[in-house]
Amino acid sequence: MVEPDRRDGVLVVADGLYRTFRRGDEEIHAVRDVSLEVWPGEFVAVIGRSGSGKTTLLNLLGGLDTPSQGRVQLGSQDLYSLSSGEMLALRRGFIGYVFQSFALLPLLSALENVELPLRINGWRRSEREKRAREALELVGLSHRARHRPYELSGGEQQRVAIARAVAPRPSLLLADEPTGELDSITAQVIFRLFRDLVDRERVAVLTATHDRAITQYADRIIELRDGALVAEQRAGGERQPLEGDQLFRRPSSP
Repeated sequence: MVEPDRRDGVLVVADGLYRTFRRGDEEIHAVRDVSLEVWPGEFVAVIGRSGSGKTTLLNLLGGLDTPSQGRVQLGSQDLYSLSSGEMLALRRGFIGYVFQSFALLPLLSALENVELPLRINGWRRSEREKRAREALELVGLSHRARHRPYELSGGEQQRVAIARAVAPRPSLLLADEPTGELDSITAQVIFRLFRDLVDRERVAVLTATHDRAITQYADRIIELRDGALVAEQRAGGERQPLEGDQLFRRPSSP
C-alpha cells in the first residue's frame, strides 16, 4: 500500500489542473488552471453554481478522473504516476468519499454498511466491528446500528455514509454536494458534523457545495466559476478575489 509522506506537512497539492472534454467539435473546459493546497485538519469548501466544475475538481483530487494537464500530489506521492493497483490502495486507505446520493446498500444494516470498506481493506472481524461502532458513535448514530437504510431519515443515511467514509481513518475526506438531498436544517447538522470530525479526528475535509451555510463552519471557502478559482474567503474574513499566484499558497493557519 502506498502511504503519503507527510514530512512536508501539506496533504494535497493541485498544480495547474485542467480537465477538458470534447462534445462533437466543441471543447468543454470543466476545470481551468486550478492550483490549491489542503492541509491536515483543515475544512475547505469549494462553492459555485451548478456546472462550475466542482464535482470534476473533486474527482481529479480523489483519483476518480484524470486531468488533461497538471498534477495532483497526496503527501509526496504524484497521484497520476501510480499504477492502477497503487491508486486503488491509496483511494481505499487514505481518501474517504461522501456523495450526494448516500449509496448505502439497502439490505445491510447501518453497522454493516460502515464495516464494508474495512472488510474490503482486510481488517479482522473483531477490529472492523469495533471501528465501525466507533465511527457510528462519531456521527451520533450508535443507537441506529442495526437499522437498515429504509428505516433511517435522509440525514441519518448521510451520517451513516460519513461514518463509512471515515471508518478506515482516511487522511482526506472528499464530500461532493453532501447536503444536496437534505433540507436546510439537516444540512447544517451535516456541516457541523464535518467541523467536529476535522477538530476531533484531524482529517482534512474538502467539500463541494452550493449551500452558502457552509461559511459558518469551513476554515476556507474557495469559489469556482466556469472551472476556474476566482475568490477565497477565510473563516471570519472577507471574500478576496484571487489572481495569479494567489491561487497557490499555504493557508496562514493550517
